[in-house]
Amino acid sequence: QCMENTRQDIFAQIEHWAGNLSGPNILWIKGFPGAGKSAVAASIVSHFRVSHQLGSFFFFERNKALSQTPSALWRTVAYDLSQIYPIVRNVIVAKLKEDEAVVSTANTIQLFHELVQLSLSSYMAIPTGRMPIVVIDALDECGGLDGS
Repeated sequence: QCMENTRQDIFAQIEHWAGNLSGPNILWIKGFPGAGKSAVAASIVSHFRVSHQLGSFFFFERNKALSQTPSALWRTVAYDLSQIYPIVRNVIVAKLKEDEAVVSTANTIQLFHELVQLSLSSYMAIPTGRMPIVVIDALDECGGLDGS
């Protein structure tokens, strides 16, 4: 995590982004290796957990590329969102009853679509003041779309 009272300008920008429901829904923090992006991500997770806006988080690590695949990312996000929002859980459970093999598919795009995108289409039932923030760190350290 970031040291207390550091990077306040970055956190102010993130707060503004999170509160702007009509703006872009993706915030990409980029920088050189070692610039502190992971520390910022960890601080974001802590902050939005306290404010009950954290939907999910996933931190990739290069040395765990075999288990931390893009498929694992979307299964984790779907699970976490289902724990917070009953409507999302209902959509995911219905999908799994229809096709339980969807969770083990190697097709990352299908997994995202079936478990995350479709379940979030029920967003209208999610209070707008509690839009979920999903934090993904070190995406460049994942194995690729096929998880290798």
